[in-house]
Amino acid sequence: MDTTAFDIVLFAHFVSLIVAFGSVLVIDFFGLLWIFRKHSLSHVFKVAGVTQKLIWIGWAGLVASGVPLLVMKASVDNLTKLKIFLVLLVGLNGLFLDAVKRVGEKVPEGAKLPAVLIYHMGLTTAISQLGWWGTVVIGFIHHNIEHVVQWPKNSGLFMGVIAAFFLGAYLAGKFIFRKKK
Repeated sequence: MDTTAFDIVLFAHFVSLIVAFGSVLVIDFFGLLWIFRKHSLSHVFKVAGVTQKLIWIGWAGLVASGVPLLVMKASVDNLTKLKIFLVLLVGLNGLFLDAVKRVGEKVPEGAKLPAVLIYHMGLTTAISQLGWWGTVVIGFIHHNIEHVVQWPKNSGLFMGVIAAFFLGAYLAGKFIFRKKK
């Protein structure tokens, strides 16, 4: 894998990672500032409007450069399967997060936020952080430590547990915050 083509595609992958994950960290930082009452929620949503575009551009670049990297690597080990799952999870979460953002933008400035909205904001942030940090760590392991990793033994089970956990957390929120008649 020490070819010029591989290095060029890997560079594009790193640039995409910097754009996407850097933007994720920016909006999460502004979210923390909102929690500590240093910024208004409307300001956080304005920042999210900008960073959201950069996140999607970077995510698309990661996918577009990741496919040729997989082809050049010529193998998909168990850890790579987990990384692909996390990339898809982050993408799906981005769609859910967009819906959460649209709901949040409708809340008048200074009004009390619905508990379900706060719950969804926390859940999407947790999914995002797990997904992004997980892919970064897996990429680091593959590039710097070992190119083929047959852990976890049953990557499908591992992915199922992650998906079930977050789906369960989502459904628990739906149950806990359901509207009473």
